[in-house]
Amino acid sequence: MTSDPATVEVFRSSLRSHAEAPTFADDLDDALERAQAEIPEVVFVDVSLGGGAGVALIHHLKAASRNARVVAMVPPSGIELGAQALSLGAHAIVLAPPAGDEILNAVGQARLHRAEGELRDRLEDEGRASRLECELARELASLGASGTRRAIADSVVRILREKLGARVAAVFVPASDRSREMLRISAAGLEQAPAVSDELGIMAFAAENKLELARMELGSEPMGLLLHAGLEWHGSRRGPLVELVVAQVAAALALVAAREQALRGAIKDPGSSAYTFAYFVDVAGREIDKSRRHQRRFSLVTLALDDPDSPDALSVELAERVLSTVRASDVLARVDEREFYILLPETGGVGAYTCRRRLLAKLASRAARRGEGVRLPVTLGTATFPHDGADLSALLRRAKRRADAGAKARTRSVKLDPIRPGESLDALFWAVAELGTHSELDGPRLIELPLMDLVGLATTVVQEATRGGTCLVVATQGKGVSLGAIVRSALQDPDRLELRVVDNARLGAEVEALAVIAEHGTYAFLGRKERTLVRAVHASDPSLTDLVLELLEYGAE
Repeated sequence: MTSDPATVEVFRSSLRSHAEAPTFADDLDDALERAQAEIPEVVFVDVSLGGGAGVALIHHLKAASRNARVVAMVPPSGIELGAQALSLGAHAIVLAPPAGDEILNAVGQARLHRAEGELRDRLEDEGRASRLECELARELASLGASGTRRAIADSVVRILREKLGARVAAVFVPASDRSREMLRISAAGLEQAPAVSDELGIMAFAAENKLELARMELGSEPMGLLLHAGLEWHGSRRGPLVELVVAQVAAALALVAAREQALRGAIKDPGSSAYTFAYFVDVAGREIDKSRRHQRRFSLVTLALDDPDSPDALSVELAERVLSTVRASDVLARVDEREFYILLPETGGVGAYTCRRRLLAKLASRAARRGEGVRLPVTLGTATFPHDGADLSALLRRAKRRADAGAKARTRSVKLDPIRPGESLDALFWAVAELGTHSELDGPRLIELPLMDLVGLATTVVQEATRGGTCLVVATQGKGVSLGAIVRSALQDPDRLELRVVDNARLGAEVEALAVIAEHGTYAFLGRKERTLVRAVHASDPSLTDLVLELLEYGAE
């Protein structure tokens, strides 16, 4: 910054041969604006401008452009201004007007300073990356001692977030040997990722959500997929750091797979009374072949403790409670430290739902009140062959999706009081209305329809239910138009429907309830007559069906 034409010409002529393009500020404000907008390497300031105001400009320039080198141009009569300039942060002083060599030397010093800073930053980044690589190597080396895939996956998700600063991460592994389906066994910030999917589905999800995808392989053997996003920048070492994580995790997963292969002949899980997952896969394969050959049905149930940090003792207790609930012919297998699968031979959708209710009752808080131990909160899903899938992967995928949906169900937190059904209905209506339109087709919804249209709704539901085979229907019955009477009159094939009616006198004459358990799903309707209208909540949601059945069972007592 200078207003002397001779000085301006010296700058232009000195820098022209070096292909430099200096800019000049007309006043103090213009100098500050240029320093902020152009981020200069070196700034020359005539400190004598404005009666010495140029000295104050040096402090502001240092704040506006921290990396710029500031050179104070001092007139021979103003040496004291040079001292002030140095105290305010100037890097050097020259007598005004400066010579060409002084200008070129200041520019060279600025470039050298910048190069030194870049080298220092690069060395510091490489040093941090090297230290981080050593830390990662130490932590990843311990993964081989992990007993399960889930433990390995949880560790890698934690490492990605804590060590590499990932915003989100998820790990998928093959559902079973030679399966193209993959299970999500650990996630942080990606709980909306598919619980079960093939590789193409996971790739589509990654592309849609702008996630990076890494294949974990040992040789040509696929071990799983890793999704992540938001990794902190680690310079040129970022790629190798991610590759280190992927390679070590793939090796750890392969080690677990080798241990499972070595123990494939084992039938019982050493930590509980359940069978091993390998044995479960073999039994399920034989059950699928038998069911296909003889046109039979069987069902699967998935059970997982809600808390990912549940102690092993809770998993053992979960296994004991399940074994005391299911039949002797049912097969309980432990997948990992907090997840179990149950195979229900010769069991259709209705039987699977009945087993589901028994299990929930056994694990609920009321079981704890009877002295059977602590409450075990679980996510639970069911699937039936062949309605929900023709192979093990498809059945597991369907069961896990139902488990995820059940965990998020609106009705999970609603409790109906059979002593005051009217108040309970109002609470249910408010709960569903307050949450608005449900994004999922199976979610509970409010419905209001003329009383006579109830006939068409109930008849359609029963006809759809019996298409898949035998179904169970429980409904209220009272004077006049009631759901129990409607269902009874709609019976076309009594052999396909088991009907239980409950006198609604105990629940209130205005209450109308219907629960349908079919081979391919459930349906529930719970409402109240209001003159010529019926206002209700309905859904093909097992959680709502549970609530309605509990209410109807109270009325039948």
